[in-house]
Amino acid sequence: MSRIFLYLTIFLTGAAVLILEVTATRILAPFFGNTIFSLSSVLTVILTALSLGYYFGGRIADRFPHPRIFYFFITVSGLATFFIKIIGVVLLPVFSSIFSLAVGPLVSSLLLFLLPAFILGTLSPFAIKLSSGFFPPEKIGQASGIVFFWSTLGSIIGSLSTGFLLIPNFGIDKIIYGTAIGLTLLGLAGTRLKFHPLPIFAVLILLLQILLVSSLSPSPDNPLIYSADGFYQKISVSQPHSTPAVRYLIQDRNVSAATYLESDDHVFPYTRYADLYRIFNPSARTALVIGAGAYTIPKALLNSDPSFRVDVIDIEPGLYELSEKYFRLKPSNRLRNFISDGRYFLTRNSKKYDLIFSDAYYSLLSIPAHLTTVEFFSLARSRLNPGGMFIGNFVGNLTPVIPSYFYSQLKTFTYVFPQTWVFALNPSRPDSVQNILIVGINSDSPAEFDTSSHADTFINTSAVNLSAYPVFTDNYNPAEYILAQTLTDKYR
Repeated sequence: MSRIFLYLTIFLTGAAVLILEVTATRILAPFFGNTIFSLSSVLTVILTALSLGYYFGGRIADRFPHPRIFYFFITVSGLATFFIKIIGVVLLPVFSSIFSLAVGPLVSSLLLFLLPAFILGTLSPFAIKLSSGFFPPEKIGQASGIVFFWSTLGSIIGSLSTGFLLIPNFGIDKIIYGTAIGLTLLGLAGTRLKFHPLPIFAVLILLLQILLVSSLSPSPDNPLIYSADGFYQKISVSQPHSTPAVRYLIQDRNVSAATYLESDDHVFPYTRYADLYRIFNPSARTALVIGAGAYTIPKALLNSDPSFRVDVIDIEPGLYELSEKYFRLKPSNRLRNFISDGRYFLTRNSKKYDLIFSDAYYSLLSIPAHLTTVEFFSLARSRLNPGGMFIGNFVGNLTPVIPSYFYSQLKTFTYVFPQTWVFALNPSRPDSVQNILIVGINSDSPAEFDTSSHADTFINTSAVNLSAYPVFTDNYNPAEYILAQTLTDKYR
Protein backbone atom coordinates (compact mmCIF):
# COMPACT_ATOMS: atom_id res chain seq x y z
CA MET A 1 0.00 0.00 0.00
CA SER A 2 1.32 3.43 -0.94
CA ARG A 3 2.09 5.81 1.91
CA ILE A 4 0.85 8.75 -0.18
CA PHE A 5 -2.46 7.02 -0.91
CA LEU A 6 -2.89 6.21 2.79
CA TYR A 7 -2.35 9.84 3.81
CA LEU A 8 -4.67 11.04 1.03
CA THR A 9 -7.28 8.62 2.37
CA ILE A 10 -6.85 9.97 5.90
CA PHE A 11 -7.17 13.54 4.60
CA LEU A 12 -10.37 12.80 2.65
CA THR A 13 -12.06 10.84 5.44
CA GLY A 14 -11.17 13.59 7.91
CA ALA A 15 -12.87 16.06 5.58
CA ALA A 16 -15.92 13.78 5.34
CA VAL A 17 -16.38 13.84 9.13
CA LEU A 18 -16.66 17.63 9.24
CA ILE A 19 -18.79 17.81 6.11
CA LEU A 20 -21.30 15.54 7.84
CA GLU A 21 -21.07 17.49 11.09
CA VAL A 22 -21.69 20.88 9.49
CA THR A 23 -24.51 19.69 7.23
CA ALA A 24 -26.13 17.78 10.10
CA THR A 25 -27.45 20.99 11.67
CA ARG A 26 -28.93 22.02 8.32
CA ILE A 27 -30.66 18.65 7.98
CA LEU A 28 -32.30 19.04 11.40
CA ALA A 29 -33.16 22.75 11.04
CA PRO A 30 -36.38 22.40 9.00
CA PHE A 31 -37.83 20.18 11.72
CA PHE A 32 -36.29 21.42 15.00
CA GLY A 33 -34.89 24.84 14.12
CA ASN A 34 -31.44 26.34 14.43
CA THR A 35 -31.47 26.06 18.21
CA ILE A 36 -28.77 25.36 20.75
CA PHE A 37 -30.41 21.95 21.24
CA SER A 38 -29.81 20.98 17.62
CA LEU A 39 -26.20 22.12 17.69
CA SER A 40 -25.48 20.45 21.02
CA SER A 41 -27.14 17.21 19.91
CA VAL A 42 -25.13 17.02 16.69
CA LEU A 43 -21.84 17.75 18.47
CA THR A 44 -22.63 15.25 21.22
CA VAL A 45 -23.54 12.44 18.83
CA ILE A 46 -20.60 13.04 16.49
CA LEU A 47 -18.08 13.18 19.34
CA THR A 48 -19.59 10.11 20.99
CA ALA A 49 -19.46 8.21 17.71
CA LEU A 50 -15.87 9.22 17.06
CA SER A 51 -14.73 8.27 20.57
CA LEU A 52 -16.35 4.83 20.27
CA GLY A 53 -14.85 4.49 16.82
CA TYR A 54 -11.38 5.30 18.10
CA TYR A 55 -11.71 2.65 20.80
CA PHE A 56 -13.05 -0.18 18.66
CA GLY A 57 -11.00 0.82 15.63
CA GLY A 58 -7.82 0.36 17.61
CA ARG A 59 -8.87 -3.08 18.79
CA ILE A 60 -9.87 -4.18 15.28
CA ALA A 61 -6.64 -2.82 13.79
CA ASP A 62 -4.57 -4.88 16.24
CA ARG A 63 -6.45 -8.07 15.32
CA PHE A 64 -6.79 -7.47 11.55
CA PRO A 65 -4.04 -5.05 10.45
CA HIS A 66 -4.81 -5.35 6.74
CA PRO A 67 -5.41 -2.48 4.28
CA ARG A 68 -8.40 -4.26 2.73
CA ILE A 69 -10.21 -4.23 6.08
CA PHE A 70 -9.38 -0.53 6.46
CA TYR A 71 -10.80 0.36 3.04
CA PHE A 72 -13.75 -1.97 3.54
CA PHE A 73 -14.72 0.17 6.53
CA ILE A 74 -14.50 3.28 4.35
CA THR A 75 -16.84 1.66 1.80
CA VAL A 76 -19.31 0.83 4.56
CA SER A 77 -19.11 4.41 5.88
CA GLY A 78 -20.11 5.63 2.42
CA LEU A 79 -23.09 3.29 2.31
CA ALA A 80 -24.09 4.37 5.84
CA THR A 81 -23.97 7.98 4.68
CA PHE A 82 -26.47 7.17 1.93
CA PHE A 83 -28.94 6.15 4.63
CA ILE A 84 -28.84 9.61 6.25
CA LYS A 85 -31.17 11.02 3.63
CA ILE A 86 -33.46 7.99 3.55
CA ILE A 87 -33.88 7.93 7.31
CA GLY A 88 -34.29 11.70 7.40
CA VAL A 89 -37.03 11.80 4.77
CA VAL A 90 -39.00 9.07 6.50
CA LEU A 91 -38.46 9.75 10.19
CA LEU A 92 -37.76 13.45 10.72
CA PRO A 93 -41.35 14.56 9.99
CA VAL A 94 -42.56 11.92 12.46
CA PHE A 95 -40.01 12.82 15.12
CA SER A 96 -40.83 16.52 14.86
CA SER A 97 -44.44 15.72 15.72
CA ILE A 98 -43.80 13.41 18.68
CA PHE A 99 -40.62 14.76 20.30
CA SER A 100 -39.99 18.10 21.96
CA LEU A 101 -37.57 20.75 20.69
CA ALA A 102 -35.04 19.55 23.25
CA VAL A 103 -35.33 15.77 22.81
CA GLY A 104 -36.09 15.56 19.08
CA PRO A 105 -32.68 16.72 17.80
CA LEU A 106 -30.85 14.26 20.05
CA VAL A 107 -32.96 11.26 19.00
CA SER A 108 -32.72 12.26 15.34
CA SER A 109 -28.96 12.78 15.52
CA LEU A 110 -28.48 9.35 17.06
CA LEU A 111 -30.38 7.61 14.25
CA LEU A 112 -28.97 9.68 11.40
CA PHE A 113 -25.34 10.37 12.23
CA LEU A 114 -24.11 7.89 14.85
CA LEU A 115 -23.35 5.00 12.49
CA PRO A 116 -21.43 6.83 9.71
CA ALA A 117 -19.49 8.91 12.26
CA PHE A 118 -18.67 5.77 14.28
CA ILE A 119 -17.30 3.97 11.22
CA LEU A 120 -15.26 7.02 10.22
CA GLY A 121 -13.96 7.16 13.80
CA THR A 122 -12.46 3.67 13.46
CA LEU A 123 -10.16 4.86 10.68
CA SER A 124 -7.64 7.00 12.61
CA PRO A 125 -6.30 4.23 14.92
CA PHE A 126 -6.43 1.83 11.99
CA ALA A 127 -4.40 4.25 9.87
CA ILE A 128 -1.83 4.60 12.67
CA LYS A 129 -1.47 0.84 12.73
CA LEU A 130 -0.98 0.70 8.96
CA SER A 131 1.39 3.66 8.84
CA SER A 132 3.56 2.18 11.58
CA GLY A 133 4.91 -0.15 8.89
CA PHE A 134 6.59 2.87 7.28
CA PHE A 135 8.49 3.75 10.49
CA PRO A 136 10.77 1.90 12.90
CA PRO A 137 9.14 0.89 16.24
CA GLU A 138 10.71 3.79 18.10
CA LYS A 139 9.00 6.24 15.69
CA ILE A 140 5.39 5.26 16.50
CA GLY A 141 4.82 8.71 17.97
CA GLN A 142 5.86 10.30 14.69
CA ALA A 143 3.59 7.92 12.76
CA SER A 144 0.65 8.89 15.00
CA GLY A 145 1.40 12.58 14.62
CA ILE A 146 1.43 12.40 10.83
CA VAL A 147 -1.89 10.55 10.78
CA PHE A 148 -3.56 13.08 13.05
CA PHE A 149 -2.01 15.93 11.06
CA TRP A 150 -3.55 14.79 7.78
CA SER A 151 -6.85 13.83 9.40
CA THR A 152 -7.20 17.19 11.17
CA LEU A 153 -6.10 19.12 8.08
CA GLY A 154 -8.80 17.29 6.14
CA SER A 155 -11.34 18.22 8.81
CA ILE A 156 -10.31 21.88 8.58
CA ILE A 157 -10.68 21.89 4.80
CA GLY A 158 -13.96 19.97 5.07
CA SER A 159 -15.38 22.46 7.55
CA LEU A 160 -14.33 25.53 5.56
CA SER A 161 -15.39 24.13 2.19
CA THR A 162 -18.81 23.11 3.51
CA GLY A 163 -19.60 26.58 4.84
CA PHE A 164 -17.97 28.70 2.14
CA LEU A 165 -18.25 26.52 -0.97
CA LEU A 166 -20.55 23.50 -0.79
CA ILE A 167 -23.65 24.85 0.96
CA PRO A 168 -23.70 28.14 -1.02
CA ASN A 169 -23.41 26.30 -4.36
CA PHE A 170 -25.00 22.88 -3.84
CA GLY A 171 -28.03 21.59 -1.99
CA ILE A 172 -27.74 19.54 1.18
CA ASP A 173 -28.92 16.49 -0.78
CA LYS A 174 -26.06 16.81 -3.27
CA ILE A 175 -23.53 17.26 -0.46
CA ILE A 176 -24.72 14.07 1.27
CA TYR A 177 -24.85 12.16 -2.03
CA GLY A 178 -21.40 13.40 -3.03
CA THR A 179 -19.87 12.51 0.33
CA ALA A 180 -21.45 9.06 0.28
CA ILE A 181 -20.35 8.35 -3.28
CA GLY A 182 -16.86 9.69 -2.60
CA LEU A 183 -16.37 7.51 0.47
CA THR A 184 -17.75 4.46 -1.32
CA LEU A 185 -15.48 4.91 -4.34
CA LEU A 186 -12.48 5.65 -2.12
CA GLY A 187 -13.10 2.46 -0.18
CA LEU A 188 -13.52 0.38 -3.33
CA ALA A 189 -10.37 1.86 -4.85
CA GLY A 190 -8.44 0.88 -1.74
CA THR A 191 -9.68 -2.70 -1.80
CA ARG A 192 -8.66 -3.02 -5.49
CA LEU A 193 -11.67 -5.20 -6.24
CA LYS A 194 -12.86 -5.32 -9.84
CA PHE A 195 -16.27 -6.64 -8.83
CA HIS A 196 -18.04 -6.50 -5.56
CA PRO A 197 -21.72 -6.49 -4.57
CA LEU A 198 -21.27 -3.31 -2.54
CA PRO A 199 -21.32 -0.90 -5.54
CA ILE A 200 -24.48 -2.57 -6.81
CA PHE A 201 -25.97 -2.18 -3.34
CA ALA A 202 -25.00 1.50 -3.35
CA VAL A 203 -26.74 2.08 -6.71
CA LEU A 204 -29.88 0.33 -5.47
CA ILE A 205 -29.91 2.49 -2.35
CA LEU A 206 -29.55 5.64 -4.45
CA LEU A 207 -32.41 4.60 -6.75
CA LEU A 208 -34.57 3.72 -3.75
CA GLN A 209 -33.81 7.08 -2.24
CA ILE A 210 -34.76 8.98 -5.40
CA LEU A 211 -38.05 7.09 -5.63
CA LEU A 212 -38.75 7.69 -1.94
CA VAL A 213 -38.04 11.40 -2.09
CA SER A 214 -40.16 11.72 -5.21
CA SER A 215 -43.07 9.93 -3.55
CA LEU A 216 -42.92 12.33 -0.62
CA SER A 217 -42.75 15.49 -2.73
CA PRO A 218 -45.47 18.13 -2.25
CA SER A 219 -48.79 17.17 -3.78
CA PRO A 220 -50.25 19.08 -6.73
CA ASP A 221 -52.76 20.60 -4.31
CA ASN A 222 -49.97 22.56 -2.63
CA PRO A 223 -47.15 22.82 -5.17
CA LEU A 224 -43.77 24.31 -4.47
CA ILE A 225 -42.84 26.65 -7.29
CA TYR A 226 -39.33 27.14 -5.88
CA SER A 227 -37.14 25.22 -3.45
CA ALA A 228 -33.41 25.49 -2.77
CA ASP A 229 -30.89 25.57 0.03
CA GLY A 230 -29.93 29.07 1.04
CA PHE A 231 -26.85 30.05 3.01
CA TYR A 232 -28.62 29.56 6.32
CA GLN A 233 -31.96 27.87 5.63
CA LYS A 234 -33.87 25.82 3.12
CA ILE A 235 -35.98 28.32 1.21
CA SER A 236 -39.20 27.43 -0.57
CA VAL A 237 -41.98 29.32 -2.30
CA SER A 238 -45.42 27.72 -2.24
CA GLN A 239 -48.52 28.73 -4.12
CA PRO A 240 -51.60 26.73 -3.06
CA HIS A 241 -54.68 26.70 -5.23
CA SER A 242 -56.77 29.37 -3.53
CA THR A 243 -58.85 32.44 -4.20
CA PRO A 244 -57.47 35.03 -3.94
CA ALA A 245 -54.10 33.67 -5.06
CA VAL A 246 -51.40 33.73 -2.37
CA ARG A 247 -47.71 32.89 -2.38
CA TYR A 248 -45.90 31.82 0.77
CA LEU A 249 -42.24 32.10 1.65
CA ILE A 250 -41.08 29.11 3.72
CA GLN A 251 -37.76 29.23 5.52
CA ASP A 252 -36.93 25.80 6.88
CA ARG A 253 -40.15 24.72 8.58
CA ASN A 254 -41.53 28.21 9.06
CA VAL A 255 -43.94 30.12 6.86
CA SER A 256 -42.24 33.49 7.25
CA ALA A 257 -44.09 35.67 4.74
CA ALA A 258 -46.92 35.73 2.23
CA THR A 259 -48.20 37.99 -0.53
CA TYR A 260 -51.43 38.29 -2.48
CA LEU A 261 -50.65 38.16 -6.17
CA GLU A 262 -53.28 40.67 -7.21
CA SER A 263 -53.39 43.19 -4.35
CA ASP A 264 -51.30 44.95 -1.73
CA ASP A 265 -53.47 43.71 1.13
CA HIS A 266 -51.70 41.99 4.01
CA VAL A 267 -51.95 38.22 4.30
CA PHE A 268 -50.58 38.14 7.84
CA PRO A 269 -52.21 40.66 10.18
CA TYR A 270 -49.03 41.58 12.08
CA THR A 271 -47.49 43.20 8.99
CA ARG A 272 -50.21 45.87 9.13
CA TYR A 273 -48.57 47.11 12.32
CA ALA A 274 -45.85 48.80 10.35
CA ASP A 275 -48.24 51.75 10.46
CA LEU A 276 -47.78 52.09 14.24
CA TYR A 277 -45.33 54.86 13.46
CA ARG A 278 -48.37 57.03 12.64
CA ILE A 279 -49.30 56.84 16.34
CA PHE A 280 -45.92 57.09 18.02
CA ASN A 281 -43.80 59.03 15.53
CA PRO A 282 -45.92 60.37 12.65
CA SER A 283 -43.02 62.43 11.29
CA ALA A 284 -40.90 59.28 10.76
CA ARG A 285 -39.44 59.06 7.27
CA THR A 286 -36.41 56.79 7.66
CA ALA A 287 -36.60 53.16 8.71
CA LEU A 288 -34.38 50.16 9.19
CA VAL A 289 -36.03 46.73 8.83
CA ILE A 290 -34.14 43.78 10.33
CA GLY A 291 -35.36 40.58 8.70
CA ALA A 292 -36.46 40.89 5.09
CA GLY A 293 -38.74 37.88 4.55
CA ALA A 294 -40.64 38.69 1.36
CA TYR A 295 -40.13 42.44 1.97
CA THR A 296 -43.70 42.91 3.18
CA ILE A 297 -42.80 45.44 5.89
CA PRO A 298 -40.46 47.49 3.65
CA LYS A 299 -43.11 47.59 0.91
CA ALA A 300 -45.75 48.73 3.39
CA LEU A 301 -43.55 51.56 4.67
CA LEU A 302 -42.59 52.69 1.17
CA ASN A 303 -46.24 52.69 0.12
CA SER A 304 -47.31 54.62 3.23
CA ASP A 305 -45.53 57.82 2.18
CA PRO A 306 -43.63 58.76 -0.99
CA SER A 307 -40.86 60.33 1.10
CA PHE A 308 -40.15 57.24 3.19
CA ARG A 309 -36.71 55.69 2.79
CA VAL A 310 -36.05 52.15 4.04
CA ASP A 311 -32.88 50.15 4.67
CA VAL A 312 -33.34 46.37 4.89
CA ILE A 313 -30.97 43.88 6.50
CA ASP A 314 -31.04 40.10 6.20
CA ILE A 315 -28.34 37.47 6.44
CA GLU A 316 -29.90 35.38 3.66
CA PRO A 317 -28.53 36.73 0.36
CA GLY A 318 -31.16 35.40 -2.04
CA LEU A 319 -34.31 36.90 -0.54
CA TYR A 320 -34.21 40.16 -2.50
CA GLU A 321 -34.09 38.42 -5.89
CA LEU A 322 -36.75 35.92 -4.80
CA SER A 323 -39.02 38.73 -3.66
CA GLU A 324 -38.63 40.52 -6.98
CA LYS A 325 -39.45 37.32 -8.87
CA TYR A 326 -42.21 35.85 -6.73
CA PHE A 327 -43.53 38.48 -4.25
CA ARG A 328 -44.14 41.62 -6.29
CA LEU A 329 -41.21 43.60 -4.95
CA LYS A 330 -40.42 46.47 -7.29
CA PRO A 331 -36.95 48.07 -7.41
CA SER A 332 -36.89 51.49 -5.77
CA ASN A 333 -34.20 54.08 -5.15
CA ARG A 334 -35.84 54.58 -1.75
CA LEU A 335 -34.96 51.03 -0.68
CA ARG A 336 -31.43 49.91 0.12
CA ASN A 337 -30.68 46.25 0.70
CA PHE A 338 -27.85 44.94 2.90
CA ILE A 339 -26.69 41.35 3.35
CA SER A 340 -25.64 41.25 6.98
CA ASP A 341 -26.51 40.17 10.47
CA GLY A 342 -28.70 42.83 12.07
CA ARG A 343 -26.57 43.35 15.14
CA TYR A 344 -23.34 43.35 13.17
CA PHE A 345 -24.79 45.99 10.85
CA LEU A 346 -25.82 48.25 13.74
CA THR A 347 -22.39 47.87 15.33
CA ARG A 348 -20.55 48.98 12.19
CA ASN A 349 -22.95 51.69 11.04
CA SER A 350 -23.72 54.81 13.04
CA LYS A 351 -26.63 56.04 10.89
CA LYS A 352 -29.70 56.95 12.93
CA TYR A 353 -33.28 56.15 12.00
CA ASP A 354 -36.75 57.31 12.96
CA LEU A 355 -37.95 53.69 13.06
CA ILE A 356 -36.30 50.31 13.52
CA PHE A 357 -38.58 47.34 12.85
CA SER A 358 -37.08 44.02 13.91
CA ASP A 359 -38.89 41.16 12.20
CA ALA A 360 -36.23 38.50 12.80
CA TYR A 361 -38.16 36.67 15.54
CA TYR A 362 -40.58 34.98 13.16
CA SER A 363 -40.34 31.48 14.60
CA LEU A 364 -40.04 29.72 17.92
CA LEU A 365 -37.69 27.32 16.13
CA SER A 366 -35.21 29.99 15.06
CA ILE A 367 -34.99 32.62 17.77
CA PRO A 368 -31.82 34.68 17.09
CA ALA A 369 -30.62 34.82 20.68
CA HIS A 370 -28.17 37.67 20.08
CA LEU A 371 -31.10 39.89 19.02
CA THR A 372 -33.00 39.36 22.28
CA THR A 373 -30.59 40.84 24.83
CA VAL A 374 -30.17 44.08 26.74
CA GLU A 375 -27.00 44.76 24.78
CA PHE A 376 -28.79 44.47 21.43
CA PHE A 377 -31.70 46.69 22.42
CA SER A 378 -29.26 49.25 23.84
CA LEU A 379 -27.38 49.24 20.55
CA ALA A 380 -30.62 49.59 18.59
CA ARG A 381 -31.76 52.51 20.77
CA SER A 382 -28.45 54.27 20.15
CA ARG A 383 -29.27 54.17 16.42
CA LEU A 384 -32.62 55.90 16.85
CA ASN A 385 -33.21 59.61 16.47
CA PRO A 386 -34.68 61.39 19.53
CA GLY A 387 -38.29 60.27 19.78
CA GLY A 388 -37.60 57.41 17.37
CA MET A 389 -39.25 54.07 17.89
CA PHE A 390 -38.27 50.41 17.89
CA ILE A 391 -40.86 47.78 16.97
CA GLY A 392 -40.12 44.13 17.64
CA ASN A 393 -42.34 41.43 16.18
CA PHE A 394 -42.01 38.62 18.70
CA VAL A 395 -43.71 35.24 18.91
CA GLY A 396 -45.03 33.87 22.20
CA ASN A 397 -48.06 33.69 24.44
CA LEU A 398 -49.46 36.02 27.06
CA THR A 399 -49.99 33.55 29.88
CA PRO A 400 -47.99 34.87 32.89
CA VAL A 401 -46.49 31.53 33.87
CA ILE A 402 -42.98 30.95 35.16
CA PRO A 403 -40.90 30.56 33.10
CA SER A 404 -42.22 32.57 30.16
CA TYR A 405 -40.25 33.54 27.09
CA PHE A 406 -42.47 36.52 26.29
CA TYR A 407 -42.43 38.08 29.75
CA SER A 408 -38.68 37.61 30.02
CA GLN A 409 -38.37 39.30 26.63
CA LEU A 410 -40.67 42.09 27.78
CA LYS A 411 -38.66 42.63 30.94
CA THR A 412 -35.46 42.76 28.89
CA PHE A 413 -37.02 45.22 26.47
CA THR A 414 -38.34 47.55 29.17
CA TYR A 415 -34.90 47.55 30.81
CA VAL A 416 -33.72 49.54 27.76
CA PHE A 417 -37.00 51.21 26.68
CA PRO A 418 -38.89 52.41 29.77
CA GLN A 419 -41.59 53.80 27.45
CA THR A 420 -43.05 50.55 26.11
CA TRP A 421 -46.36 49.50 24.52
CA VAL A 422 -47.53 45.97 23.69
CA PHE A 423 -49.92 44.78 20.98
CA ALA A 424 -51.04 41.14 20.59
CA LEU A 425 -52.93 39.88 17.57
CA ASN A 426 -55.17 37.53 19.54
CA PRO A 427 -55.48 38.90 23.09
CA SER A 428 -58.72 36.99 23.70
CA ARG A 429 -56.63 33.78 23.70
CA PRO A 430 -53.66 34.57 25.91
CA ASP A 431 -52.55 30.92 25.97
CA SER A 432 -52.17 30.69 22.17
CA VAL A 433 -48.86 31.24 20.43
CA GLN A 434 -49.20 34.44 18.44
CA ASN A 435 -47.46 37.53 17.13
CA ILE A 436 -46.83 40.06 19.88
CA LEU A 437 -45.47 43.46 18.92
CA ILE A 438 -43.53 45.51 21.45
CA VAL A 439 -42.99 49.20 20.79
CA GLY A 440 -40.27 51.20 22.53
CA ILE A 441 -39.73 54.96 22.30
CA ASN A 442 -36.30 56.56 22.44
CA SER A 443 -37.24 58.89 25.25
CA ASP A 444 -36.97 58.81 29.03
CA SER A 445 -39.86 61.23 29.49
CA PRO A 446 -43.30 59.68 29.98
CA ALA A 447 -45.61 60.32 27.06
CA GLU A 448 -49.23 59.61 26.18
CA PHE A 449 -50.30 58.26 22.81
CA ASP A 450 -53.73 57.62 21.36
CA THR A 451 -53.82 53.85 20.71
CA SER A 452 -57.60 53.77 20.14
CA SER A 453 -57.10 52.79 16.50
CA HIS A 454 -55.59 49.52 17.80
CA ALA A 455 -57.64 49.25 20.97
CA ASP A 456 -58.69 45.67 20.22
CA THR A 457 -55.07 44.47 20.28
CA PHE A 458 -53.45 46.81 22.80
CA ILE A 459 -52.30 44.99 25.95
CA ASN A 460 -51.81 46.84 29.22
CA THR A 461 -48.89 45.04 30.85
CA SER A 462 -48.30 47.59 33.58
CA ALA A 463 -50.02 45.38 36.15
CA VAL A 464 -47.86 42.34 35.37
CA ASN A 465 -45.19 41.62 37.99
CA LEU A 466 -42.02 40.96 36.01
CA SER A 467 -39.72 40.48 38.98
CA ALA A 468 -39.68 36.67 38.68
CA TYR A 469 -38.55 36.69 35.05
CA PRO A 470 -34.88 36.80 34.04
CA VAL A 471 -33.40 39.55 31.89
CA PHE A 472 -31.67 38.27 28.75
CA THR A 473 -28.07 39.42 28.40
CA ASP A 474 -25.17 38.34 26.22
CA ASN A 475 -23.77 36.56 29.24
CA TYR A 476 -27.00 34.89 30.38
CA ASN A 477 -29.64 34.11 27.79
CA PRO A 478 -31.80 31.00 28.41
CA ALA A 479 -34.35 31.99 25.74
CA GLU A 480 -34.24 28.68 23.87
CA TYR A 481 -34.33 26.67 27.09
CA ILE A 482 -37.39 28.57 28.31
CA LEU A 483 -39.12 28.10 24.95
CA ALA A 484 -38.47 24.37 25.05
CA GLN A 485 -39.99 24.21 28.53
CA THR A 486 -43.05 26.36 28.04
CA LEU A 487 -44.03 25.96 24.40
CA THR A 488 -43.31 22.30 23.68
CA ASP A 489 -46.96 21.55 22.96
CA LYS A 490 -46.81 23.82 19.92
CA TYR A 491 -44.61 21.31 18.11
CA ARG A 492 -45.71 17.98 19.55
